[in-house]
Amino acid sequence: MLDPRRLEPKLNAYSELHGLSLAAKLGSGTDGLVWQTKSDTAIKAAYYERQYRTELACYRRLKARNVDRICGLAVPRLVGWDDNLFIVEMTIVAKPWLLDFGKAYVDQQPDYPEDALLEAVPSSAI
Repeated sequence: MLDPRRLEPKLNAYSELHGLSLAAKLGSGTDGLVWQTKSDTAIKAAYYERQYRTELACYRRLKARNVDRICGLAVPRLVGWDDNLFIVEMTIVAKPWLLDFGKAYVDQQPDYPEDALLEAVPSSAI
């Protein structure tokens, strides 16, 4: 079972390494745990390396292309990361936002049939 408490030591270690103080828990889910820092950034600790690597790859790509909005949704900017702790640090953004990229696909095809996406997403959104 995924227990967000097991990620708190990683968040604390990252905070200490970078001179940050944790302010408030922002949320948790199947990918990890997110806390706001007193420096007005958010740090997300991932449960698994694959989710961390995917999330980091997305934020790196978005930052390299100066993307801060997708279809009107605010996208956080990458601030930092730690490959040993599986942590991504990002800016805080106002709603509406697009935050979670842990289950995205980067430079590879999804592992489900193409018609599955067509059934799930209206054609106006593609």
